[in-house]
Amino acid sequence: MGTRSNIAIEQEDGCVKVAYCHYDGYLESVGVKLLTEYDTREKADELIDIGNMRSLGDKSSPEEPETYVSLDNYMSWHVDPVFIEYIYLWRDGGWFVSKSKSYDAFEGYRQNQCYHTYFKPLHEEFWLEKKANEKS
Repeated sequence: MGTRSNIAIEQEDGCVKVAYCHYDGYLESVGVKLLTEYDTREKADELIDIGNMRSLGDKSSPEEPETYVSLDNYMSWHVDPVFIEYIYLWRDGGWFVSKSKSYDAFEGYRQNQCYHTYFKPLHEEFWLEKKANEKS
């Protein structure tokens, strides 16, 4: 089973171009590779232009990336927090990440509610999660 992620880039006009990545979407894999191998706007554009990927950088899929009118539109209507576990976003010269989270709902509602966190700088989230894992 894959750790599914979306990789997005915010365009100058506010549109967001998004590619799906099926495997290894967690911070220690896709996150690290984005920080180290796709660390410029040009490299981020090239990656997302590949379209949907089995793994990061895999060019075997013929599916084009999707484009949405805005980040808010994409987050509100087009992403499923159960299906997509991480969203990586290139904006303002760097990578940001949003993680899928869940919580138990109040009685009478579905038992589990899912959502995505606010976008945080990827390099900060990676080190925070690494420190948390070292403590446990």
